[in-house]
Amino acid sequence: MKVMYVTFNIHYDICAFVLYVLMIYLFFYKKEMSSYQNRFYILMLFSSLIAAVFDACASFMVNDKFWFPDSLTFFMNSLYLLFHNMGTYFLALYVFALTGRLKSHGRLFFVLFPLPLVIDVAMLVQNFVFKNMFYLVDGTFLVTPWYLFFVTFSMLIYSVVCLYLIATFHDRFSSFHISFLVLIIVGNIVISILEYFYMGINVEMFARAVMLCILLFRIENESDIININTGVYNRSTFEEHSAQLLNSKRPYTVILLKLCNIRPLVSILGVDFINAVMSDIADYLATILVDRHSIYDCNHYTFALIIDEKHSFLVKDITVAVNEKFSKDWIYDNLSIPLSVVMGVVNIPLDLRSVDSLMKLIDNAEENYTERVSVIKDSQLKFLQREAMVAAAIEKALDEKTLQLFYQPIWDCRRKCVHGAEAFVRLRDEDLDFIPSEEVISVAEKYGTIRKLGVFLMQELCAFMANPTFREVGMDCMVVNLSAVQCLQRDLPFLFKDIVDSHGLRTERIYFDIRETTTIMMTSSALHTIHNLRDMGFKLALDNYGTGNTDASSIFMMGFETIKIDRSIFAKGESSDSALVFLHHTIQMLKEMGYDVAVEGVENQNQKDFVEKSGITFYQGYYFSKPLPKDEFFAFCRKIKTEESL
Repeated sequence: MKVMYVTFNIHYDICAFVLYVLMIYLFFYKKEMSSYQNRFYILMLFSSLIAAVFDACASFMVNDKFWFPDSLTFFMNSLYLLFHNMGTYFLALYVFALTGRLKSHGRLFFVLFPLPLVIDVAMLVQNFVFKNMFYLVDGTFLVTPWYLFFVTFSMLIYSVVCLYLIATFHDRFSSFHISFLVLIIVGNIVISILEYFYMGINVEMFARAVMLCILLFRIENESDIININTGVYNRSTFEEHSAQLLNSKRPYTVILLKLCNIRPLVSILGVDFINAVMSDIADYLATILVDRHSIYDCNHYTFALIIDEKHSFLVKDITVAVNEKFSKDWIYDNLSIPLSVVMGVVNIPLDLRSVDSLMKLIDNAEENYTERVSVIKDSQLKFLQREAMVAAAIEKALDEKTLQLFYQPIWDCRRKCVHGAEAFVRLRDEDLDFIPSEEVISVAEKYGTIRKLGVFLMQELCAFMANPTFREVGMDCMVVNLSAVQCLQRDLPFLFKDIVDSHGLRTERIYFDIRETTTIMMTSSALHTIHNLRDMGFKLALDNYGTGNTDASSIFMMGFETIKIDRSIFAKGESSDSALVFLHHTIQMLKEMGYDVAVEGVENQNQKDFVEKSGITFYQGYYFSKPLPKDEFFAFCRKIKTEESL
């Protein structure tokens, strides 16, 4: 039988041993939390440490073969191989723990996954009798290629599983963590393959020690996941752990505690004192929970407690204890501090189905200063549930191209004809039914689909304007809303112009409505985008003017062509004399400044008469026409044109 001669180098084992001892010391010295991730890491450390010890012993015995019996050397090397091969198995379990998928598998998984390791153990045991894998001859260690191949192949299986998990669940890791995990796993593969072909290298134990050292200081670094003020997990760790639990399909409960009146107390008692109070609150929460690693400091003076399914029976007791504790003044350092807390109990995934929705609830929970302990209302949960469902509906509609544009005609009071139309997005979902245009835009901004939505709208709008019927019915322009987030996209003007050019249209026929509230958030980047749009020929209109949010200087900086008065002011003009005076003076002022003035929300004859007498340039509203789909819009315009010719 062909065999391979193995050489030994005790120096690498000694270096590895020193590193392992140092890492174990640092791990237990620094660690305050316990998790599956931590446990598998320490198992990797201990198995590698023991392997290094037995490898060093076997190396010493082989090199001084006259002093030690072959049977003892053989036994030491067998134990080295056993603990050495465990390392990659524990690495795979470690990555499983990082993804949160460890507990989501059935019994069959836990039978099959350790199978290569179990086979290896069985082979090592039978080798004591049959000596058919490795053995000693005159103090020289010999190993059969097929056994070495099996060990290397088993390691490759576990390493490939690790890479698959990282690729599949990459959203569970930061790019920083992914790079180091991939580096370690690929390094492990390379070293093992090199040792398979060149056994004289004999550096695997030291290389593994270096890799675990990188893990300790880059991923297992407690300072990255602990809030230094309160000594509990921080916000980013809460997001990571929540994502892992959601990914594992395991239900769990989050108890939120938002301290409402801490900010005013900071100015009175000082930051250091309040930080000490927050730490004291965290210590109290640890006394009513199973362990401290269930507590998270999510910033903004908010704690989150994660209760897994196994301990769900404790939720009621915890909420009762919190209610009783915060119903009285908090006593710290001989001071009696009146704290107000908002408490919420969220069942995941029954109430919320995404980490993003959970974080929004934490950040936007309504503060209550009048009650010592108040409870988050169901309406907040239902709002976030709907928001997440709308976001999913938008994604689906964009992928399947089921979004529609509706067009509301705009009347030109000077020429007595249809001047153009404003485009509105329409979305109808099987579960949510009709979703208003404003809600679609708002959710698209929050969930990062506004860019994709904006491109879709511009393509649909240009295709509509390129239709020969558009010119036949005498349309001058089209109006579309531009959101605050879109104003921050510096390449947006070039993207839109390319779309317009591809349809053979002129940019000056497209107006962008910019809300008044958007103008007060204008950064230099947003202004750069606005100016580029204007320089390319697009027209700008200020929407919702008169609500009191406009920075007057922004009107002059942006170069608006049209100012659209807010519909709420226009509607109040019918019932309030002061609103009517304000409306008259506003219209006259804007006309004198050279702007076209527009209003929307014209819904009755009186409003129409006022518009025509006041000198307003353009108007739109349900009295004239509601938003219409393309074919109905063209039919409406033909009808108007026919009536004009009679």
